Formats: sequence, C-alpha cells, structure tokens
Amino acid sequence: MISAVAAEIERARSLSGHALRRRWRSAFGRSPPEHLTADLLRRMIAARIQEEAFGTLDRTTLKLLDGLARRDGSRPAWRCAQRRRLRPEGRTRTAEQIRLSN
Repeated sequence: MISAVAAEIERARSLSGHALRRRWRSAFGRSPPEHLTADLLRRMIAARIQEEAFGTLDRTTLKLLDGLARRDGSRPAWRCAQRRRLRPEGRTRTAEQIRLSN
C-alpha cells in the first residue's frame, strides 16, 4: 500500500499546467485557487493522497495545528512533557513528548 501511495504522489509531482489543475479538481472537487503556485498545488495534492490512504489527524491535533497556523498571539495549548535521547542505528536523536494542556 505504501508503494502505491508513493507512486501516486510521484505521478502528481510530475504534473504541470492543465493536467495539474485537473488532478486538483479530482482531489478537491473544485478548481484550484489562482494564487497558489504549482509547487504548492502538488504538495497539497500529495497531502490529500496520504490523507485518503492513511486517514486524517484526530480532532485535537487539527485544532492545535489550526491555532498555530492562525498565530493569534495566544499561548500554545501544549508543552513539552518529556525529552529523551534515542540512539537508533548509532545516531543520536532527541524525541519530545508533547502533552496538551487542559
């Protein structure tokens, strides 16, 4: 399934002009906004392909991301609850567990 999704995204990345706009209409059911660049159209189509294949984010996460995107000046509803170091395959990575505040 993952390889089929990757292939579909690759096909969308190769589109340009009218073919790209047709693909947008099939993914979103309407014409693409004129002000969006071809690169942004491709990225949004790729996100839609992944969403259809793997599902969307839960409601709480969507609300958090929406608030961050709006940048309304309020404090974020999350904080770092835990930080730890991971060493997969000899490489050091830092992971943070995010917890939503109530």
